[in-house]
Amino acid sequence: MFGHYNKSKQFRHDLEALWEHLYRLSYSLCHEEYLAADLVQSTIETALVNRHKIPDADSLKRWSFKVLVNKWRDHCRTHKYHSDVDDENNLSYPDTPESNSQLKEEVRRIHAAMSKLKEEHREVLSLIAIEGFSYGQVANILDLPIGTVMSRLYRSRKSLREYLSISETKKKRSSSNIRSIK
Repeated sequence: MFGHYNKSKQFRHDLEALWEHLYRLSYSLCHEEYLAADLVQSTIETALVNRHKIPDADSLKRWSFKVLVNKWRDHCRTHKYHSDVDDENNLSYPDTPESNSQLKEEVRRIHAAMSKLKEEHREVLSLIAIEGFSYGQVANILDLPIGTVMSRLYRSRKSLREYLSISETKKKRSSSNIRSIK
């Protein structure tokens, strides 16, 4: 029915190539390295078991992201998942020249702001802004009308801007309390 794509080496290659993209989305949803990796592994296992349902590379990509989002939702339902935005020790930074204190602070602010978004808004924003999916692709992945995707994206961007501006205001206030001593 679908040809031989799902039995080919190309299928496995395409699936392996998706790992990094799936992990990036998974991490943006859960903010935990091990959980993100587990969700991706489970998604890839599901793809291998259901390979007969996947006709080509484009379908594999959309299908895999849809499965990953559903696995995340299942995890949230079964574990009553809530992220702790105050626990910045969970963030890890590569030991590179770019990992200076300003970069770390900016990453913390963005992480905290993203964590404050509603789950439905974070999903849409992550798929579009981080993974580069079109509105139509996100609508397909999340089983939503395209208008709902656009609305959630608008609200998530607006909320993110508000959280970041509040964070910036607090940062300015705390830095203005510092006095220099001669």
